[in-house]
This record gives sequence, structure tokens and C-alpha cells, in this order.
Amino acid sequence: MSEEHQMTRREYREQQAHRIQQPLQHSDSQDQSNLDDRPLIQKDSTNQESPYLSREESLAAQQATITEEKTNRLRKKLNHIMIGLVIAIILVYLVLFFVG
Repeated sequence: MSEEHQMTRREYREQQAHRIQQPLQHSDSQDQSNLDDRPLIQKDSTNQESPYLSREESLAAQQATITEEKTNRLRKKLNHIMIGLVIAIILVYLVLFFVG
């Protein structure tokens, strides 16, 4: 084994718990009377500049993509139907012209 100290899981968890407790202790020292005045969710400029989308935004984007795909498929189907109808009308006129 190497000479470096390797942490056990317990030591690592204690270290992580200590790191988590430090910011909490710092925030506890702040004024507690303003807790009710602050909003539950704060949106700041760093959140808006994030390359990741929130759940609502990604769901809306996904629904928009699905709607767009369905519209394109329906558009293609309607184009094929219209072409078929035009060909059918031309065939009917040809039959009527040559038979009658």
C-alpha cells in the first residue's frame, strides 16, 4: 500500500458532514427575524444563465417538439391525400371523356 493516508468511509462521511455543517452554522449566525420576509425560492442571475433547463422548461420544450413532429406528420399525410385526390379526379375525367 502507498504511504498516503486513505480515508475510510466513516472518515469521509464525517468530513462531508463537517463541510455541510459549516455553511449552515454561518447562515444560523445571520439575522433570524428576516426568515419570514424572504421568498422560499430565490431566482438569481446565475440560475437564469444555467445551460440546464428546469423541469417545467424541459417539459414544455419536449411537448413543443412532440407537437411539431405530429404537425409535420399530419402535413405529409394531407399532402399525400391531396395528391391522390387530384390524380383520382384526373382519372375520372379521362374515363368520362373517352367512354362517353
